Amino acid sequence: MRAAIAFAVLLSLPAFAAGETPITKAVSFDYSYSHENLDPHAMHLKLEIRDQALLALNGNLFATFVSRELTNQKLPLEKPLYLDIEQDGTALVTLEDLEPSTAYSIEVTFSLLPKDGSKFGTALSRASAKFYGVTAAEGGILKGAALASRALEELARWKKDPVQGHRQAYTKASGGWGFVFVEWIAEQEGLNARTPTADAPIPKTAFDLKLGDILVLKGNGGINKSVVLGTDQAGYVWGVEGNSNNQVEIRRRPLTEITRYFPAESLMAPAPKAPVPARLFKKSVEADASSK
Repeated sequence: MRAAIAFAVLLSLPAFAAGETPITKAVSFDYSYSHENLDPHAMHLKLEIRDQALLALNGNLFATFVSRELTNQKLPLEKPLYLDIEQDGTALVTLEDLEPSTAYSIEVTFSLLPKDGSKFGTALSRASAKFYGVTAAEGGILKGAALASRALEELARWKKDPVQGHRQAYTKASGGWGFVFVEWIAEQEGLNARTPTADAPIPKTAFDLKLGDILVLKGNGGINKSVVLGTDQAGYVWGVEGNSNNQVEIRRRPLTEITRYFPAESLMAPAPKAPVPARLFKKSVEADASSK
């Protein structure tokens, strides 16, 4: 799986006491670290902290991580952790006791360690940095998790900055780029979602869908493709879609809008291009030479 790029999430922190420097710079999540360490029951995060005011608090800092399933089926998990920042400004965190094959949003807030030994410290921010990630399936089957992880990374990029250069790889498509977005996501994992081998029967219930499955949907907004994130108790499917309101969004759809279904584990690498026969290659070279 190709390494992803870390991006920054701005923290709106209030000024410190008189004479101290307010924290106004950025904290980053390294998505490549989480993407390459997919786990069925844990989320592995790498924070990159470059703000000098926050780094100066190292040794007296902890972070509270709140993990929520994106389909909102269960109560969020809250976990305060002592934050040990390395000299290069990175901090590794593992969030455990998570459900397999599940998409999460994780919010983090920073606090000073309490001096009286109590549970709660002094909050440094009311705003939260947010991470989107997934857990792998049991048994280490990673295609679906990898696709969903990549789609959520791209969603987070859009939330931070809707204008980025690499996005031209899929937004330049004429006549809408929703299909191209999902196909581009699959290409980053070495998979072919442009011409899958065969359709699978459309599931009769949303609970038959798996993380990372590819759907073709038809609704009021036209036809689009989606990377499945999960389902809710009402039987709706949640997924990441491109060209939804001209951006990348999470959409909640009824099963009746599914027109084609491609399980993530059925996706294969693109077929290699057939080599040019030697005699045709020779004629092509001769033709080029004679034209000069």
